Amino acid sequence: MQPANTNDYSETLKQLFHKSADVQFQVYTFNQRNVLFITCEAMIDQHLLNDVIVERVQLFFNKLEELSFEEAVSSYLHIPALKKVEDTDEMITEVYAGNVLLYFEDYNVIYSSTISKKPNRNTEETNTEVVVKGPR
Repeated sequence: MQPANTNDYSETLKQLFHKSADVQFQVYTFNQRNVLFITCEAMIDQHLLNDVIVERVQLFFNKLEELSFEEAVSSYLHIPALKKVEDTDEMITEVYAGNVLLYFEDYNVIYSSTISKKPNRNTEETNTEVVVKGPR
């Protein structure tokens, strides 16, 4: 999945998730460089996204002028479980597992970071199940 220019790539990513209302796309601009954040709203920790990930990406771009992009990522982009993602199936899995995809438009590269906050649900009998079975 490597379209000719970054706008096509961004559109390809949006097309990949276009049928899912839970997947959100947010473009942030850091030092005149766009980063597209792709998340599944129901599966992420919003506090972690806003207070940690966005802040650390800003710090990363402040240091970027000193090093190449790849060196700066390994040296300055300190976010949870950061890994490069290149396969579309892996992108889909990452988003629905509660990770954020970071698409660095100027560099045409995608990274994933763990910010999951999976819904806590207890396995309990439903009210209708109790009625059907009768009292215990």
